[in-house]
Amino acid sequence: MECGCKLSIFEVDASTQEYFRSVNRKSMYEIHAGSKASYKDEYDIDIGKIVPEVAEPGNVDKVKEVGEVEGTPVDQAFIGSSTNGRYEDLAVAAKILKGHKVKTGTRCVITPASKDVFEQAIKNGLAEIFLQSGAVFTNATCGACVGTHLGVLGENEVCLTAQLHRPDGCNYFQDLSLISCNSCSLGHRREDRGP
Repeated sequence: MECGCKLSIFEVDASTQEYFRSVNRKSMYEIHAGSKASYKDEYDIDIGKIVPEVAEPGNVDKVKEVGEVEGTPVDQAFIGSSTNGRYEDLAVAAKILKGHKVKTGTRCVITPASKDVFEQAIKNGLAEIFLQSGAVFTNATCGACVGTHLGVLGENEVCLTAQLHRPDGCNYFQDLSLISCNSCSLGHRREDRGP
């Protein structure tokens, strides 16, 4: 897994604890830095000014703004698994895919993060939207992320994905399910900041 200096840690807050309660999980044991903690640097970032980026095949450090690679043909869009496979992520994907078809020659694979998310997506009609669009809705699995099944790429194929781990191959990493959905519907990668 890619880690190291790219890792950020956020303290558990009331919103995090509420999320765990809402999905019937035990509360997290809270660890805080303490009043005597000191930091080398502190950064205030205006997230509204962040431009969407992708990491190109081969290394997560090969980053470009989405606009620089707009129009690149996409063989597959992969949404979900442990990263971007929460119910809320799938709801965004369903909203975008509803009433649209996956372009011929492009695959869209959607994998929920857990059995509970899988069941909730079926119960609330998201799975039906995915299937009507031509996407493949899988069981909760690590398949495509670890490169073993349910979304493995062929040689020289391009995949736009939000997955945490990228097996060797031609994957473009994008951390927004929404861009994956839009690209899948159109069959090419484009910059989009919302439905």
